[in-house]
Amino acid sequence: MGAYIKEGMDYFPVKVDFFEDYRVTNIARKYGFVTYKIILKLLCHIWRQGYYLEWNECFAEEFTRSISAKIGIARVTKIVHSLTTCGYFDSLLFTNGRILSSVGIQEDYFRAVKRRKKKQDSEYKYLLIDIDTVLKSKDDSTPSKTVEVKKAEVKKEEKADSCQHNVDIMSDRREEKRREENRREEKRKEDCGVFASLTHTQSAGAHVCEGKSPKKHQIEIFSKELIEKPGWIDELKATRIASERFFTDIEGYMRAYCSWLFVTGADKSIETLTDFSRRFYYWISKHGNKLRPEELERKDSAEKKETSEERFLRMRKEMLEQERMEEESRFQNSIN
Repeated sequence: MGAYIKEGMDYFPVKVDFFEDYRVTNIARKYGFVTYKIILKLLCHIWRQGYYLEWNECFAEEFTRSISAKIGIARVTKIVHSLTTCGYFDSLLFTNGRILSSVGIQEDYFRAVKRRKKKQDSEYKYLLIDIDTVLKSKDDSTPSKTVEVKKAEVKKEEKADSCQHNVDIMSDRREEKRREENRREEKRKEDCGVFASLTHTQSAGAHVCEGKSPKKHQIEIFSKELIEKPGWIDELKATRIASERFFTDIEGYMRAYCSWLFVTGADKSIETLTDFSRRFYYWISKHGNKLRPEELERKDSAEKKETSEERFLRMRKEMLEQERMEEESRFQNSIN
């Protein structure tokens, strides 16, 4: 018993400009939208059994009933004749043998079945094309083994690149964390060095100006220069940023401002009288107006009683607290 050879196709391609084909639209304009349904059903019948269809009276009656009971066979026949006249189906095949087919239909069919077991050329009827030319054409829909191997290699390379990219990201994060830890360690050593240097200076009696550090001495000079600067108090009054009680005890407020500089570590950014004045303007607007004279006295007396070691430990504690808050803020921003 011979092997079964499938004749037709399970599905067929429809071009995207099917409804814009001028040959079809002209007929549809004359006979109605049913023209599109008739063409699609004819293509289904053709490709179900091969690449052509015999149009006879028996088939025409059955085909008309499958379209609609309201459409007569005469109307369907006129539409089929118009399709052959306009060139949608081959007119010569239809005139000589009542056969519906075309070059495009046969090319699509033989491209689709090219991998099936071939028949002898003599068994094919009503051919409008050269089968060998169609069968030898490149089939883009069936990739060769070489192409599949290349695709597998590309996927493998992409996967390797992705893994390497993840490794690089993790390595960069570890490197950034290590640098951050080194910066913190260097800052801690620097702070310890400053404290050791300060302790050594105090023990050796190398104080400048009655036990005061050079920076503190310079800050006090700036405060005196600013108070004695001609017209400065009048200019400050004109800004209306300071309260009335400020001008009754300018020296007390100035001492409180200097203490604030050392406590917050802002004294490191003071290099000139202009820096001192600009920072003082900020302090009086944000903090100075909130202090009362008796509070200034208590703060001043507390600063005098506080030793340099206690002040350093307090400043260190405030700096650690500020770093912790900044780190929490960066962590929260990274999560968001």
